[in-house]
Amino acid sequence: MFLWLIAIYRLYQELDWRKKWVRFPISLYLGGLSVSLLIVFDIYLAKIHAEMGNAFPILLLLIGFLAAFTLRYREQNLTYPLAVIWLYVSIFFGQLRENTGIAYLAVLLAILLVCTYFFRRPRVK
Repeated sequence: MFLWLIAIYRLYQELDWRKKWVRFPISLYLGGLSVSLLIVFDIYLAKIHAEMGNAFPILLLLIGFLAAFTLRYREQNLTYPLAVIWLYVSIFFGQLRENTGIAYLAVLLAILLVCTYFFRRPRVK
């Protein structure tokens, strides 16, 4: 799965940036795949009984948020964070009864990513 993510990212970098409609599906898929990779990694650690409590899921949520935030501002990518927001809201509803701390962190990070659509990066002259 990690190798597939790298291959998709390389394809993403080689796209024609003048045509925004070309990068929309790739960005959406890349966002979903990257967060899914983090979720699979967390499930694997839970399966091998890694005793880290809530520290590791919180770290993985923050890594996903930072990746979306970075691509949102550095690449001016509007689509990648949409997939992350969607998956974080899914995590919120999936973890609300079992692990409320993780659920509320996921929805908080999703709200912060939504807020990035209202603020623009200052242009350097």
